[in-house]
Amino acid sequence: MYRLLLIVETNVKISLTHCEYDDFFYTGSMKKIQCLLAGFILSSSVCSGEACAAKVQAGQSKAVSQKALNHAEEPSYCQSLQPSAADRLALPEWILGSDSVLKRQGCWKSHIHWGEQALKEARKRKQFSQERALLLSLASSYFYLGEYALCLSFAKAAETLSDPKKDWRSIVESLYLQSAVARVKNDGRAVSLAEKALAIIDRQKESAPLLRGKVLYNLAAALTDGKEQSLERAREALMNADTLFREEGNQYDVVRTVIRLARVSYLQGNYKQALTRLNGIQFQLGPPRTRMLFFQQRAKVLLAMKEWQKAEVDAEKAKELAMALDARKDLDRIVLLQRSISERSTIISE
Repeated sequence: MYRLLLIVETNVKISLTHCEYDDFFYTGSMKKIQCLLAGFILSSSVCSGEACAAKVQAGQSKAVSQKALNHAEEPSYCQSLQPSAADRLALPEWILGSDSVLKRQGCWKSHIHWGEQALKEARKRKQFSQERALLLSLASSYFYLGEYALCLSFAKAAETLSDPKKDWRSIVESLYLQSAVARVKNDGRAVSLAEKALAIIDRQKESAPLLRGKVLYNLAAALTDGKEQSLERAREALMNADTLFREEGNQYDVVRTVIRLARVSYLQGNYKQALTRLNGIQFQLGPPRTRMLFFQQRAKVLLAMKEWQKAEVDAEKAKELAMALDARKDLDRIVLLQRSISERSTIISE
């Protein structure tokens, strides 16, 4: 096994985008194996997908760079969130402190642009905990951009670099990202991955309410949209997540959870309840992606209620936000929704 890894390290150099260690003997044997495995995961899965047509070379994935290059095209509020000259001297710390703001505002390309550089810096410093955190942080931005192969690669690499006892939170985050990708790909593992993440949290002595809430949210999404649909179980998971988020004062996730609860009501055919839920949060929406999801879901509800004109208005708002965010997968779904509205058809391709 060790000989094989040495041969692979010689041939592939493991200066792949996500395991850039020229000195193979940097620490213990387990770290060596973990680093190599993470490199394999990223190089094989990233470059086998549609998102990556070129090989990894010079320690830089072309797919990653392509996403980073056009970050300057993002809205002005994203430009105002760029790091200062001083921030760039400690880029990993800046990214990990600013990633939630960048992602919530939909500045995913900026996040990737600076996060890619931060990841390289963390490797140079051999800051493995930062590397794991950056991999997971970047994975979620790739998910929002619809780059699911890259999201999965980064999430799996982070899991590979995590110690099951010390880094269980990283493993949980990786699993719920993997669950999210499985859900959109409809491959049938979304529920089991989320349940695996919950089981890990249950085994810990310390509580993790926000992390549990996020896993419950992803479990509910899988139970709502995936092959293993169970709307009542999804509703229960969302209600539990909502309680956790409210207790922690996390308004951002409270709003997202209410939108998802409205979706459950919508799929159950309870359109009035869905509309009531949505209208109750319309002045609390916050970031652009949340607003996009809100208008998209309310347009569906209004369409089901045959409120054609109102549905058209909301769908157009959702489309404008999706275009501004470059959220292409969401945009595709919104365009299909608009077609149903224009045809006065209540049958929507979900």
